[in-house]
Amino acid sequence: MWNDLRIAVRNLRKTPGFAFAVIATLGLGIALNTTIFSVVNAVWLRPLPFAQPGQLCLVQTRIPALIQAPIPFSAPDVGEFERHTNAFQQVGAFGTQTGDLAGGGEPVRVKSTRITWSLFPMLGVSPALGHNISKDDDLRRVRTLILSNALWQRQFGGDPAIVGKTVRLDRETYTVAGVMPKGFQFPEQTLSGSGPADLWLPMSWSAEDLSRIGDNFDYSVIARLKPGVTIEQARQDSDRVAEQIRQTYPQDLAKGIKLMAAVTPLTEEIIGRTKPLLGVLMGAVALLLLVGCANISNLMLIRSLGRQREVAVRQSLGATRGRVMSQFLSESLVLGVGGGIAGLLAAQFGLEALVSLAPADLPRKAEINMDPMVLLFTLGVSLIATLAFGLAPAMASSHTDLMVSLRAGSSGSMGSRGRSRLGNWFAVAQVALAMILLVGAGLLMRTFFTLKGSNPGFRSDHIITASLALPGVRYAKPSDVESFQRRLMEDLSTQPGVRNVGLSSNLPLEGTWRRIFAVEGEQSLTPGREPVCTHFLVAGAYFQALGIPLKQGRYFGLEDRPDTEGAVIVSESFARRFLPGGSPVGKRLKWGTPASDEKWMKVIGVVGDVKVRGLDQEPDAQAYSWWRQAVGAGPMRNYAVAVSTSEDPSQAANMLRTSMRRLDSEIAVANLLTMEQRVSSQLNSRRFNMYLFGVFAVAATLLAGIGVFGVMAHLVSQRTQEFGVRKALGANGSDIFRMVYGRGFVLVGLGLAAGLAGSLVLARGMQSMIYGVSPNDPLTLGAVCLLLAASAALACGGPALRAFRVEPLKALRWE
Repeated sequence: MWNDLRIAVRNLRKTPGFAFAVIATLGLGIALNTTIFSVVNAVWLRPLPFAQPGQLCLVQTRIPALIQAPIPFSAPDVGEFERHTNAFQQVGAFGTQTGDLAGGGEPVRVKSTRITWSLFPMLGVSPALGHNISKDDDLRRVRTLILSNALWQRQFGGDPAIVGKTVRLDRETYTVAGVMPKGFQFPEQTLSGSGPADLWLPMSWSAEDLSRIGDNFDYSVIARLKPGVTIEQARQDSDRVAEQIRQTYPQDLAKGIKLMAAVTPLTEEIIGRTKPLLGVLMGAVALLLLVGCANISNLMLIRSLGRQREVAVRQSLGATRGRVMSQFLSESLVLGVGGGIAGLLAAQFGLEALVSLAPADLPRKAEINMDPMVLLFTLGVSLIATLAFGLAPAMASSHTDLMVSLRAGSSGSMGSRGRSRLGNWFAVAQVALAMILLVGAGLLMRTFFTLKGSNPGFRSDHIITASLALPGVRYAKPSDVESFQRRLMEDLSTQPGVRNVGLSSNLPLEGTWRRIFAVEGEQSLTPGREPVCTHFLVAGAYFQALGIPLKQGRYFGLEDRPDTEGAVIVSESFARRFLPGGSPVGKRLKWGTPASDEKWMKVIGVVGDVKVRGLDQEPDAQAYSWWRQAVGAGPMRNYAVAVSTSEDPSQAANMLRTSMRRLDSEIAVANLLTMEQRVSSQLNSRRFNMYLFGVFAVAATLLAGIGVFGVMAHLVSQRTQEFGVRKALGANGSDIFRMVYGRGFVLVGLGLAAGLAGSLVLARGMQSMIYGVSPNDPLTLGAVCLLLAASAALACGGPALRAFRVEPLKALRWE
């Protein structure tokens, strides 16, 4: 074995160009496989960094009569569930919010998570500095908090004595209880969509929180199964508890609904949505590696044709078929190891680039790295690739006809024709695999540009946006909030270039506030017409600032005061679904059930539909209330500002900061982005998928082109004498040119036919990743076929031109 390896290295040193081409091709395939597997390993295969993660579940509420998708719990329901469950040994809850943090530097907007005291102990995690939030802290509403490691480093310079010090959050004083370990990221990003937390606070339910029975479903619940309890048993028990919770609801609400529970393993909840993408990516890089191996096999087959006499001499001196195969496989092994090392080095850089480009909502992004599992995977891929590209040439070379090879030489041997046929099939396979990857990339590209060109229902150009949070300590009364908002809008409206200024509880594409409502005259819940909508509180010229068109009626105005009848504006989808028959303007609705104590509101206008849950989600029913008529100022203490301007939005950003400093210098201006940036961020995941598949497809097309070129170049070399004879007998160069091109396009045609079948299978597996385009999109399939045909034309051009220029006299002397 050692002797074979020495000879293999010596032989490869004689052909450095060949060795470099093989190692580079294989290294590219292994680098891409290793990079993607590093992501799959961190996101999918590696257990969650919690104690016994297989026992952890996310528990949610289901109200089928109102909304099909599971939703979080309300505050009173969390306590009821914890008291009555028999399937779970521990229950914890959390809810997300934002606030302004002062201490250690300028005030900054932070994402905070309120947690019950039981949550971190249930997960088996503890601060690296300090201690967890205690039960007393939670129940006695002690103002304490735990910092994330990132916030500790960023805002407090990694002060090791931070525990016990005080900071100000929303102008209230909190004591730092601890700092979480580096890299710890509780999955708020996946479970609540709010991104990773900067700090954690005690839940400390207030009397107001606990009084909202059947309302404000804002708190996610994580629970740990009791030993021996299965997921199915937990679901049955949770449905039983949900029915008990329903009975605590007001009678008018409880009689119209059925309350159920949704129990999902936490691991599945976190990574489930990424499985289709990761599965498709692994399949794509595996296909790319196969294309590379097919290409290398072709190169090695062609190389082996030039070594027929060498093999014949070895066999004449007593070498067995097994020894010949061993020698060829040894060369493959050397190349495979070289490609593996090159791939591993390239993967180090590729992984850094991939992580930097990956969308922020990729679960467990911070945990992506190369660990022993990844190294073992790279070793395995290298060995499998070695067998994949080395076995066929080794077997073909061991079948050499001794007498024919010694007499005829390489190009004239009969065995070369069989090997050429094998090379042809490799070329067909490369074209087919390249087509599969190109179709995948094409569908993702069509999806990306379809979404980019879709109408979200609002304008995005020349609009600057930001989010603000007014602390309840300073702005306790509704009049305080109203006064600040009025001064802010007046100040901004006087700035040069400003056209309109509006405020809203949420911006488009970020709508999360879902509310039950009742339409006057409808006393029952009709299946298929569930009275639930996305609700916005708006102020100022919100609709005008975002260019949301008015379809009927009027916008809010000065006549809509707290002492007048409530006014509401609805979207076209709302009007079509819930207010059919005649004009919706003038009809009345109210929040809650028909028997609730809420006041009736008159529909004063209908506006265009706006996409509120993402560009790939169809608009749902939306309702807008006027901020001056809202009960309480709580919802509008946290709000977004939208300013339309005739100037560059980046200049308007400085203007917005200046206005805030004039009004209240302690309020942080966060998420200062143009509306175009917010829309673009919605496409990050789609853009990432498209780029990855595009890279794979371009590489596969290049490799397939090289493979077709190699086959055709070998064909011309092998049939040079035949072309000379044909020309001597009267054939002209164009006839030979067409013959070579025709042979090349037969191979490409077979590859396209096989690739078409594989593409249809891949496309159906990608349905969750595409939008606005059919998996069998004829435009994509046609464009891919034309692209591969053009690539094949280029690949066949050189060999065909060489055949065209063959001189009969030189060809007849070829051997």
